[in-house]
Amino acid sequence: PQEVTGMTRKEIEEEWTGWWWTIPWDRIKTRNESDDDHRVFLSSLALELINSGPPGDAIFANSNEQPIARHALSHYVSDHNSFGILKWTPHDLRRSAATGLSRIGCPDAIIDAILNHVKQGTIGIYNRHKYDEEKIEWLQKWADYLSRITSDNAP
Repeated sequence: PQEVTGMTRKEIEEEWTGWWWTIPWDRIKTRNESDDDHRVFLSSLALELINSGPPGDAIFANSNEQPIARHALSHYVSDHNSFGILKWTPHDLRRSAATGLSRIGCPDAIIDAILNHVKQGTIGIYNRHKYDEEKIEWLQKWADYLSRITSDNAP
């Protein structure tokens, strides 16, 4: 949640492959020795949601137009449970996305890359691939799936 609540428009850029949110290394909760930033592909749905927010640099801004605090999101969700489900936290959205991606066929290695999990064992030593093309494919499939199930025409 801290990375998301701190998201700014300066961290979002368009490249030939699409729009990306680059989380600077020093804002990543699970920093590692490689000092690598984490790149998140922004699907058309993500961009629509981001662009529907308030103007200013902070995507999730407080009354001073600064990024909201990490715990503010958790408190808001806890106080405004409008989904009629058991108590949940913003971190649960990561698990839901990972489970949903798996359900629609996304390989575990791509899910791990999307979630910025560190590769373990021999793979972590030798496989330096960032999976950017695969992130594009699967995050757009995930957005399309979410759009389908939340549309007025959903079964």
